[in-house]
Amino acid sequence: MKPTLASTFVLFVTLALVTPGSALAWHDTESNLDRVADASAEFVETFNLADADGLGGFYAQAATLKLPNALALSGREAIVAAWLGGFDAGLDQLILNVDVLEPLGARRVLESGSYELTIRTPGGEIVQTGTYAVLWRVPSNPHRAPRILFDTIDAD
Repeated sequence: MKPTLASTFVLFVTLALVTPGSALAWHDTESNLDRVADASAEFVETFNLADADGLGGFYAQAATLKLPNALALSGREAIVAAWLGGFDAGLDQLILNVDVLEPLGARRVLESGSYELTIRTPGGEIVQTGTYAVLWRVPSNPHRAPRILFDTIDAD
């Protein structure tokens, strides 16, 4: 049976009425904040396992990482190499204290706060403190994980 103009019109109207609801659900601010909070907690768990490759999965392909007293690194491969070097140098346990978790539009979330990082050295453990800020991209598809676009760390 050949579609008529009326049936085509009904199809388009139905799609227009149904689509906005599902599209808005994907951009629900509260849901995005929860997704980023969960991703951030998983990041800390992965860090504390000293899993540099696992940390790479949290970053967008063209992400930027700015560590204290170092030039900014761009790209997932460079970021993984930096974390691997850090773990080899004694980075051990990370604690994040989130102060701000704020939406920046429909698909971006800013997370910032303070951190405490334990570093193992031949002379014993050092605890470094400082602040951090992370810009997350939240995919519109609720089944895809948020990714870090920009990550900056500032030691006290």
